[in-house]
Amino acid sequence: MLFLFWTWRGIRVWGMLVGYNAVGAFDYSQGLITQYISPMPAEMASPATVYGGIGIFVVLQLIALWLLFRRDVVAHFKT
Repeated sequence: MLFLFWTWRGIRVWGMLVGYNAVGAFDYSQGLITQYISPMPAEMASPATVYGGIGIFVVLQLIALWLLFRRDVVAHFKT
């Protein structure tokens, strides 16, 4: 996705980036919900690692989506 972002332009590439990040945020949020409902055994992973790692990635995906919807970024891909 980064390669597309740096090398290609167009509204289709922007749409693919938005879709990729939206699906990623949804996937990570489902992981958080699953971990909350049915936690992994302590032998497999520590709760701090699972919640912290997944939570960070959800936040990063949402930041990427927010950045993609800025006017200057949309204008960059429209050209």
